[in-house]
Amino acid sequence: MLDKIAEGLKKKDNYIILTHHNADVDAMASALALKKILEKLGKKARTGVAESISEVARKFASEDVETNPEIRGETIVVVDTSSPEQLEPIEVKEVFAVIDHHISGNLKASFSHIEPEANSCSQLIYRLSKKLAVEIEPETARNLVAGIVYDTAHLRRADPETFRILAELLEKSDKNYQEILEILKTEIDVSEKIAVLKSMKRLKSYRLGDVLLVTTSVGSFEASVARNLLRMGADIAIVGAPKKKGLRISGRMRWQMKERVNLAQVFSKIEKTIEGSAGGHDVAASANGKNPKNMGRAFREILGHIEKKLGEKAKEL
Repeated sequence: MLDKIAEGLKKKDNYIILTHHNADVDAMASALALKKILEKLGKKARTGVAESISEVARKFASEDVETNPEIRGETIVVVDTSSPEQLEPIEVKEVFAVIDHHISGNLKASFSHIEPEANSCSQLIYRLSKKLAVEIEPETARNLVAGIVYDTAHLRRADPETFRILAELLEKSDKNYQEILEILKTEIDVSEKIAVLKSMKRLKSYRLGDVLLVTTSVGSFEASVARNLLRMGADIAIVGAPKKKGLRISGRMRWQMKERVNLAQVFSKIEKTIEGSAGGHDVAASANGKNPKNMGRAFREILGHIEKKLGEKAKEL
């Protein structure tokens, strides 16, 4: 499908590239790289994110990136997400192309290249640049390297193709690998620390055989809280962030468990409950919905599906 997207991109002249809430490094790198690629083809392009850019990703957003942009008749390309809920409140209607590496959501587009086996969206954008015969500039190469490193947990989830692409991009980059790692370092913001501490008050812990699962809720930073809960000893962490008009749920799981449970598949089972959509990978998943009142029910359903996968009954600790 990347071939068809490449051919289609040549035929239009004015683009807007969108990505998800609290855009991470991979999302930001993908969006900005595609913008540069399109400009090299003589096209006009803007980039936009839903709601916000994560702190570490802002280090790579050297160009203007619009928050909740208004669509002004441009051709829409969505990267690193295939879920319409993750683009709210942007009013997205006719989408030309979706390029993503998460389990497919329900965002309708003329062309969709969804490749869950890929470790990052950045490597898909790099492949697209080759199909378009566009030479990547040093700064863009650096950003794509950062996107790959970020989404592979500093290469712990990298496969042979990832390393091959990484080597090519590093040769084109204006930074060496160590310099990119330094850029990716970030201090935890005090508000994020508060979210982690508050999550402890609402924590529920379960044991399923040799697996420890925890659930909690926060006002924000749900993905960061889930990651921190893994560092504290959980094998699976499910964190909800209920809002007045919506709900986000983030799940993280230890890499060693991927043969036993696919978290993205589990999350797909709660879409009706939260009136939204879900996606992600085997060890990292998220869901966005319109029904915050059903967060507890969604937690119970997630727990139930994991019980079935593990063949173990959960015991609350």
